[in-house]
Amino acid sequence: MKIKVFYLINSLTLGGAERQMAELVRRLPRDRFEPVLCLLDGTNAYRDLLPPDQPRHVIGSPVGFRRAVRLARILREEDPDIVHSFMEYSNLWARTVAPLAHGRSVVVTSVRSRMMRPDYRLVEALLARNCHAISVNSVGTRDELVRWQRVPAHKIHVVRNILNLERFQPATPAFRHEAKRRFATRGVVFVTPGRISVAKYQIGLCAAVALAIRRQWVRRDAFTVLLAGRVYDTSVQLLLSAAIRGLDLSDVIRYVGTARDVEALYAAADYVLLPSLYEGLPNAAIEAHACSVPLLMSHSANLDRIMEPGRSGFEFPTGRIEPMARTLVQAVETAEEERQRLGETGRRRVLRMFDPDAALEDTVRLYEHLLLVRGRKP
Repeated sequence: MKIKVFYLINSLTLGGAERQMAELVRRLPRDRFEPVLCLLDGTNAYRDLLPPDQPRHVIGSPVGFRRAVRLARILREEDPDIVHSFMEYSNLWARTVAPLAHGRSVVVTSVRSRMMRPDYRLVEALLARNCHAISVNSVGTRDELVRWQRVPAHKIHVVRNILNLERFQPATPAFRHEAKRRFATRGVVFVTPGRISVAKYQIGLCAAVALAIRRQWVRRDAFTVLLAGRVYDTSVQLLLSAAIRGLDLSDVIRYVGTARDVEALYAAADYVLLPSLYEGLPNAAIEAHACSVPLLMSHSANLDRIMEPGRSGFEFPTGRIEPMARTLVQAVETAEEERQRLGETGRRRVLRMFDPDAALEDTVRLYEHLLLVRGRKP
């Protein structure tokens, strides 16, 4: 008899956690498991990645009692062995509704980023009692949950992200040429993917670029910065636009919006640049290295050592403008042959660290372990 796993997530809008959920549902061994994907909101940017029978449920009810009632009814109808939720809001529903509606299920929640929202942070330790395990993809997230949210360490399991090697591969010279032409780039190209937000620190990147140009460490026509990602915080977007105009950077830094064709962005990139103030495990870093693109990363973005400084890219102190500017200049001045070597080293590194079969098997082992602990043979 197959193990039924009920996956719950806010939605499948474009994002790293959402893509990981889709990859997990797609790759779960169907000879042993039956996945059931449920979305709280019907947004789905990963139809081409998911099996045709998923998602099986979209709740879509307004926030509150009606949503809880509908989720409880679905759980009773599906009768899952495991309930696995992604992201704080879905974790809240899984921890509160699943134990009441279907007490026999093993409940696994996933925290995918650091710096949890204050309202969730206040109740995380309490709600963690209502789940059997918490899956994280980063040692930084694990350490933060233990230190600040006081979650018991034995409940937290580090499971690496699944890397789609069929999708993320080194670009051909022709594809690189076309991608650079498409994005109208000049000089060395830096791509900064990620939602427009405080955490991703695009404002700091603008300041670093302006500083490097003003002090004449680098010519303004020697490089291009492409910002790509959905707007998460409209106030940050407004401030970012004002900074680009006010610092006279419109010919250097461009926002290209939400990029569905992220492979083209990586093909256009000479570097992927992540100036983040805090990160969980940045999918963009893994994917860029898989495409043989070297990385520029803040220390906080590189806590899991995806990039090896000096061998597959360059690291700079978190939040500090001048070191970021100097690192950017160093990257611009690095010869093309050396950039290629950095990228090739990065690809070899992530192929070792993020083998997709090993990452999936870690999840499967976690499921089977939890069922055994609950006295149920997987």
